Amino acid sequence: MNDWAGWLLVDSSFLILLASATIRRRMAAFLAAVFTLIAHQCVALINTYGVTIKGAESDAVTFHALAAEMSALSNIDWIFTVDAAMYVQFLALFYKHLGASKLLGSQLSLVAFAVSIILIAKIADQLSLRRYTPGLILLAGLLPSVAIFTSVTLRESYQLCFFLLFAHSTLLVRKRPRFGNVITLLLALFGLSLMHKGLAAMSLVFLVLAAYWSTRGGRGWSAKVRRYFVLFVAGMAISAWIYASARFGIGVGAFLTDGLPAYVYSYRQGLSDYLTMRASYGPIVTSPTAGAVLVSLPLIGLLYMFAPFPAQVENALDIYALLEGFLRLILLLFAFGALRRSTGELRSRIGFLFMIFCLIEVMWALGTSNWGQAIRHHVVAYPILVLLGGPGLIRFLVSASRGLLQPFPSRDPD
Repeated sequence: MNDWAGWLLVDSSFLILLASATIRRRMAAFLAAVFTLIAHQCVALINTYGVTIKGAESDAVTFHALAAEMSALSNIDWIFTVDAAMYVQFLALFYKHLGASKLLGSQLSLVAFAVSIILIAKIADQLSLRRYTPGLILLAGLLPSVAIFTSVTLRESYQLCFFLLFAHSTLLVRKRPRFGNVITLLLALFGLSLMHKGLAAMSLVFLVLAAYWSTRGGRGWSAKVRRYFVLFVAGMAISAWIYASARFGIGVGAFLTDGLPAYVYSYRQGLSDYLTMRASYGPIVTSPTAGAVLVSLPLIGLLYMFAPFPAQVENALDIYALLEGFLRLILLLFAFGALRRSTGELRSRIGFLFMIFCLIEVMWALGTSNWGQAIRHHVVAYPILVLLGGPGLIRFLVSASRGLLQPFPSRDPD
C-alpha cells in the first residue's frame, strides 16, 4: 500500500486549521471548521476504501489513473502547461516520490480545502462578519457538491482555494498596498490560471480589475498615477494573454483573431454533442455576432444558475440540483439586500466580491450545457455567494426559529 503519505496529510489538514490564528482563537469558528473538514475527510475515505461516490467517477478516476501511469515512467517529460494536463502532472509529481495513491490525491485536495476554510474566515473578517463566521463555514463547506468535488482527485479544490486567495489578497492590497500582498495576489491568479483554460483567460481580466479597484480610493494613489498604473497592468495582461495563446493554446487566439462573439459562438457550437443528454438545456448562440451573444446570455445565465425547474425533475440528482438552485436564488436575494443596505468602504468591498462572482459564473455559463455539469462548476464561486448572502440567510433562520420557539400564552387572550 502506498497510502502512508495520504494518512500523514489527513493529520496535516487539521494542523493547518490549528496553525491559523483566525480559526484557532475563536472556538465556535474552530469547531465549525473541524466539523466541516471531518465531513470532507469522510467523503475522501469512503471514496478511497469503500464505494466510488456519485460525482467522483469520470474525471476524478481518469486524473488519478493518468497521474499514476505517468509516475510509473522512468523518465517523465515534464511540460509547463495549463488545464487538466497541468493537474495530472501535479499529481504525478507527488505520486512519483510518495507513491501512487488515491488517498494521497484526495488529501492533496483537502489540504487546499483546509486553506480555503481559513480564507473564508479571513474574508468574513474584512466584511465585518466575524460573528457569522461559524455559520458561513458550515454553509459553504457542507453543501454536498462542495463536499464531494473538493475531496477527490479533481481540480475544484484548487480552483476554489486560488479564487478565494485572489479575493482576499485584493481586499488586502486595497487596504494595505504592501509588496507581500501584491505578490500573493499575483500568485493566486497564476495558480488559478494553471487549473483551467477559461480561468487562465479570466485571470487576466481579474488582474486588470484588481489593479483598478484596489487603487481606487486607496491611499497614495492620485487619479493620474492610478490611470497610468491600470493602463500598464492592462498592457501587461494583454501581452501575457497573447503569449499564453501562442505557447499553451488556451483558446485566446480565436478571441484575438475573430473577436469575443465569434469565439463564444464557436465554443458553444462545440457543445452540440451534449444536447442529446436529458439534463441538457442549451441554448446554442444562433450566430457569431455581439447581438446574438447578448440576446442569448440572459437565458444561458438563467438556466445555468437555476436549472432544472420543477417540470424537468425526473430523478434524485434532478431533485438535488433543483434544491441547490433554490438555495442559490435565496442567497442571491440576500446578497442583493446586503449590497443595497451597505455604505462606504463596506459597500465597495461587497460590490467587488459580487462583481468577481458574476464574472466567473458568466464564464462557466458560456461553457456549460447541462445542469449536471453546472453543479460542479458552481463550486468555485459558491463560497463568495455564501459570504455575500449567508449572513442575511442566517439572520432570517435565527429569527424564524425564535418565533417558532415562543411559548404559548399562559392564559386565554382577552
